[in-house]
Amino acid sequence: MDLKKALIPVAVLILAAALVALVAGVAYGVMALLVGLVIVGGLAAGYGVSKADEAPFAHDGGETPLGDTPEHSDVSSAVTHPPT
Repeated sequence: MDLKKALIPVAVLILAAALVALVAGVAYGVMALLVGLVIVGGLAAGYGVSKADEAPFAHDGGETPLGDTPEHSDVSSAVTHPPT
C-alpha cells in the first residue's frame, strides 16, 4: 500500500508536466502560424508592389492601350520631352 501512496505524487507531477508541455506546444504552434502568416503576407504585398511598379508597360518597352510609353506616361514628361 505504501508504494501506491508514493506513486500518486509522481503521477501527478508527470501529468502536470504533460499539461505544461501541451500548452507550450499549442502556444508555439499558434506563434509559428502567426509568424508564417506575417511572412507570407509580406511576400504577397511585396510581390503586388513589384507587379504594380511594372504595370502597365511591357518588358519590351511596348505601349499601353492608350499609347503611352514609359518615357511619356504622364503630362509633365510629355510636355517637357515631347515625342519625336
